[in-house]
Amino acid sequence: MTTEEIFKIKKVTPDDYAMLNSWYAAWGFSEIAVDQVLPEYGAIVEYQGVGIIAAFLFLTDSVIAHPEWIVTNKEFKHRKLYKLAFIELFKNLEEVAKAKNYHAFILSVKNSFLIKSLEGIGFRKTDTNMTNLIKEI
Repeated sequence: MTTEEIFKIKKVTPDDYAMLNSWYAAWGFSEIAVDQVLPEYGAIVEYQGVGIIAAFLFLTDSVIAHPEWIVTNKEFKHRKLYKLAFIELFKNLEEVAKAKNYHAFILSVKNSFLIKSLEGIGFRKTDTNMTNLIKEI
């Protein structure tokens, strides 16, 4: 059985926002103002109808796209499936980005496990010890 047969990948819809915010809260993150900050495309990987991991794809006016707001369902206990679901999620994000003529991803990541996972699927470190800043305009 292939990973494509094990997992279902669905586009995030507004019906998913409450669930995703509960995932962020479970990890100690603030809720996202979903109606204001999320991009058009986000994906959720499901296993047997249960969401495992999700991310959003922020597109720019250059050839760089930003997969961000990566979050997992803390209640999902099949840890071995996380790695496979993670790989499928990023395959999906790459397909979407490539179809729109994007050529590279760039991410800001603090979590060491996530960094290692991203390096495992072909990402490489560029800058370290960075601080991300935001200003409402």
